[in-house]
Amino acid sequence: MEPEENIVNGSCKFDNEKRISLLEPRFECPICLNCLKDPFLTKCGHRFCQDCILEWIRNKKREWCPVDQNKIQERDLFPDNYTRREITQQMVRCSFPNCETITPLLDLEKHLVENHENNKSNLNGDVVDDIAKKAESWEAPSKNQCNTQVQLITTLYERVVQLEQKQRESELQLEQKTRQEQKTKELIMQLEYKTRDLELQLTNSRATINNMLIERDQFLSQLPRKICNGCHVWNVVNIKQKLLAMSKEPSEMYYSEGFYTSYLGYKFCARLNLSPNNPCYLSLLVHLMKSENDHILGWPFKGRISFTLIHPISLEHSLSEVMCTKSGLKAFERPVAAISPRAFGYTEFALIDDVINKGFINDDESVNIKIEINCV
Repeated sequence: MEPEENIVNGSCKFDNEKRISLLEPRFECPICLNCLKDPFLTKCGHRFCQDCILEWIRNKKREWCPVDQNKIQERDLFPDNYTRREITQQMVRCSFPNCETITPLLDLEKHLVENHENNKSNLNGDVVDDIAKKAESWEAPSKNQCNTQVQLITTLYERVVQLEQKQRESELQLEQKTRQEQKTKELIMQLEYKTRDLELQLTNSRATINNMLIERDQFLSQLPRKICNGCHVWNVVNIKQKLLAMSKEPSEMYYSEGFYTSYLGYKFCARLNLSPNNPCYLSLLVHLMKSENDHILGWPFKGRISFTLIHPISLEHSLSEVMCTKSGLKAFERPVAAISPRAFGYTEFALIDDVINKGFINDDESVNIKIEINCV
């Protein structure tokens, strides 16, 4: 044995005694008996050289397969690229004596013609004599033996062709399956990208909806104070706790919610704290607040302001005071901060003892102060 790298086992067999190279049947054209050139495959599974089978059909006008006589036409032929690649990859050793050349199968004939055509007369005489002696003693096989061998070879050849055809179909199916799997993977990736995009859009939509809900709640909570036309009732809760806290810390102040003189009017809030002049009294004042309407309003603010400490049982015992704005006061100029630092009102609005002892405190320990502001 002579194992060689890049020589495909079985592509060519060597007779050590005669050095004759034998071509594999599956690479042999049944018409020219040479190695297949540009192999074509028939619908019945047999391979031929392109030129051989086309000449067989066109020039000789034979519309049947040379191997099994099945009816074929030129449209029943197609290139056998798989076998072409196999032949291209076959490497063989030159069968000429004392030649160790290894060449591609398709180039073997060219190599023999170029290098050994003129050396036939130099063959060893012993080899020629040996061949002649064996030729004299050779007996031709009977016709039945030939037919049997031909039938056996034909059957084996057809079986090989069928197996190769099945192998080729399996490879095609595998390629199709691989392509389908790749397409499926790409589709899955596209769906994943779309899912992530939709999830991101959903998250953004939820955030937008939440912001809209917050804005809606803020708007609805402010709406009653925007359409109150300057009349606001301030419910001061836990009044006793607030009075105690202010007595401990005289600088403690409490503010009402902002309210408007009209939907597009001025914005005010009320302030409650101990009188800085007399801690026995509560001070009640108003502050202008910065709003979205300030740029369309006239400044300074001019109007009338009234305070009413509502008696929960007898309205006639309620404590009321009315005042009008005065020109030149910074308290009524357009505010620059969220709440104007200047206030206007009464520094001694009500005695704390009167608030506690004369029934102004509700059952839930709150008091109600009504503020009315009218523009002039």
